[in-house]
Amino acid sequence: AVTLPAFAKKDFPRDNLLNRYLVTAHHANDHIETLLLNFFRGCGIAGLHGIPAHNGSILRPLLVFKRESLLSFAQDNNLKWMEDSTNQSIDYTRNFFRQEMIPAIKVYFPQVEDNLLDNIQRFSEVELLYTESIEKYKKRLIVKKGKDCLLSVRLLLKTGFARTLLWELLKNY
Repeated sequence: AVTLPAFAKKDFPRDNLLNRYLVTAHHANDHIETLLLNFFRGCGIAGLHGIPAHNGSILRPLLVFKRESLLSFAQDNNLKWMEDSTNQSIDYTRNFFRQEMIPAIKVYFPQVEDNLLDNIQRFSEVELLYTESIEKYKKRLIVKKGKDCLLSVRLLLKTGFARTLLWELLKNY
């Protein structure tokens, strides 16, 4: 029997899973690769949490398991392992990370995967704190007048975080 993670049991009743949700096989290694891809692309705080465990109607219950343990489970239980043939080509950046970069890093830092998974958890929490802080600054820095939003540059510069705050304030425009 499959045991669903706590978020799936609480937020998504089992009788509705088959009808309303897409469940993917993304695992912890995909999580790590996504973190690295986002980091090198320049994602800011928002991309450092890797792949969300659930996003709308998409559930990813296997993110807590590494590929090796899933493969071992499949072999132990005579399950056929399915893999996209493109996973073998390093023409794709994710595959380059998977096949070359991460193994090279593991030579010097054998615990890199565990460390990155721990960091993903911390980054998720940091993002919540960061978002809360940005919202507080927005309330202090922006005044709405009719359809206009006015930004106090004087107050923005006093924060000591002008560049980051300005980016956060303007990124949706």
